Amino acid sequence: MIRVRIERDATGRIRGFEAKGHAGAGPKGNDIVCAAVSVLTDSVFLGLDRHLKRPLEWSADSGDISVRLKDAPDEMTEAILATMVLGLTEIQKLYPDKLRIL
Repeated sequence: MIRVRIERDATGRIRGFEAKGHAGAGPKGNDIVCAAVSVLTDSVFLGLDRHLKRPLEWSADSGDISVRLKDAPDEMTEAILATMVLGLTEIQKLYPDKLRIL
């Protein structure tokens, strides 16, 4: 199971996330749930880093990823991160035994 922990600040804005584990929904390279989660989390990292150029603390290793804003979240970072949460929530609805958002 993939577990995604969403970190929020005191105002409820998203500061970062951590995704760990594997869905086990198919063989390596053909797991639609892992692929979907990877696309969302990788796209968020790229959007924050390369498009918005926000300073980040991050790590990625063997399918696991952790991304955290160094500065306070703002409207632009919230839009990107909240969109990821919306996408993950939809995947969780379809595959509740493969993905859990914490």
